[in-house]
Amino acid sequence: MSILSRLERIRGQIANCGGVLVTFKDGTRRTMDGGDCVHLIMTDHGSVERFETRSKGQGQLPDLLNELLSE
Repeated sequence: MSILSRLERIRGQIANCGGVLVTFKDGTRRTMDGGDCVHLIMTDHGSVERFETRSKGQGQLPDLLNELLSE
């Protein structure tokens, strides 16, 4: 399964889970939906320190995005 198909599947799963907590390198924190997180990692990943789950049902999206930050 390609990374893009994984992202799309996981993004769909997270849509109803209240968003992902994004910590930026400047120290600010913001809750964003899955689609915005995917867009952020593809366009401005240098500004992000980490992604965190906001609730138990969020699945693997924050972990996947954090792995992409390290690449």
